[in-house]
Amino acid sequence: MPTYSSISFYSNTQARTTAVDLKIQAYLRGAEQILRSNDAGYAMRSFPLQEPAFRFADHLPAASCLRIFSVEKSCDGRRSFMAASYAQFWDHYQQLDPSDRHHYEIIREALPCHLYFDLEYALDCNPDACGVDLISQLLRCVTTALKNTEGKQAPFVDTGVYTRNRAMRLLLSSKAGKTATLENTGRFGGAGKTSHEMFLCTLAGKAVGVRSWAYWDTEGLLLLNMRGTRWCGNVQREHRSNGVFYVADLQAGIWYRMIATKFHELPLHVAGRCLSEEQNWVNLQQFA
Repeated sequence: MPTYSSISFYSNTQARTTAVDLKIQAYLRGAEQILRSNDAGYAMRSFPLQEPAFRFADHLPAASCLRIFSVEKSCDGRRSFMAASYAQFWDHYQQLDPSDRHHYEIIREALPCHLYFDLEYALDCNPDACGVDLISQLLRCVTTALKNTEGKQAPFVDTGVYTRNRAMRLLLSSKAGKTATLENTGRFGGAGKTSHEMFLCTLAGKAVGVRSWAYWDTEGLLLLNMRGTRWCGNVQREHRSNGVFYVADLQAGIWYRMIATKFHELPLHVAGRCLSEEQNWVNLQQFA
């Protein structure tokens, strides 16, 4: 296992990082063309049933990043399904007349997602209740508040939404046959966000993960292409279009985000294990 002293940790780090960044940027220029060609090859598609939509998305390369959405067709619960990337779906969704938006995201079984809640209470039975205060309390302690229904106490948090392949109504959508839409109130972090930014923030299934990765064994470099986030620590917000990449420099014993100025020491057990097992790693020539 390699060892790193506190003195050697920062020695020549900036010079090596500059060289590493140049190498990775050249690599990404080629990878960008591959990703663009992949995205162009998979247009948004509609399906009458959910299972065919799942099969279509699951048999595509990981780089396509298609997600499943549903659309209420009528008040009787009939739905159709769509397979699309977030960008493709938003382009379609924002052009719809508000009265035609009855859309849901499908939170797929066994895939990572954000913690989400369906919150409701009967207004006539709780005239003194304040919804904002109830949500604030929930966020502070993530506990169960109570509502009154037909004289009985019931959870403020609807536990019926934690089922497999759950359909959760999207921002700006209403239920079929109704006009009440889910809107950004400006509270709880929503102030100042555009409709597109808020749409992305409210997707439960838009969890952070590794979209693809590449490893250079001769350099001891691991590049992670992240999905589900564009957060930039430099500007303290998400980028509007730039992707997020993390670099683990196993030789220097550091990790950092591309175009960052702060470096973090890589835990010794992580660097040592990666270097000792690198012969079992695949040296990818393109994102897959």
